Amino acid sequence: MAKSNTDYDFVVIGAGASGFTAAIRAREAGARVAMIEAARAGGTCVNIGGVPSKTLLRALEVQYESKHHRFAGIKTFVDTPDLSALIKQKNELVEAFRLEKYERLVHLYGWDLLYGVGRFIDNDTVMVNGEKIRAQFYLIATGASPSTPLLGGSLNPDTSPRLLHWTQKSFHHVWS
Repeated sequence: MAKSNTDYDFVVIGAGASGFTAAIRAREAGARVAMIEAARAGGTCVNIGGVPSKTLLRALEVQYESKHHRFAGIKTFVDTPDLSALIKQKNELVEAFRLEKYERLVHLYGWDLLYGVGRFIDNDTVMVNGEKIRAQFYLIATGASPSTPLLGGSLNPDTSPRLLHWTQKSFHHVWS
């Protein structure tokens, strides 16, 4: 399928859900595929979005419900959360999810995954880690990044990537 002057039929820049879906479909059609990822496979959702943030939110929801339940006669003891244990559990879940749902698919479907920043140097060539890669087709699927809204007053919203790395001290300040 690849032209004689190209390395691949299809190159995907970005290793999130959209990039993986496209790479799988291309491989199923017989294309020679490469994927370029600047950070970690899995994209925003797995690494800094829904998976880690919802894991921590659910843990805190359980904490809150234990402390504020509506049942007479039920006494619970709720201590300050151990943030380091929560962060460790969240990191283990993210790593397992990334491995199972993303990295193993690369080997299963058989495409090349290159870590580095891909930059177009002309219409047909991407440079990654000093290597020129040519393809017949490209998909740029670099995903999303958080945006902090401009709000007046003392409210200082934070973004999930920063919140996912809070310390026990910063967490205790908010929790108290």
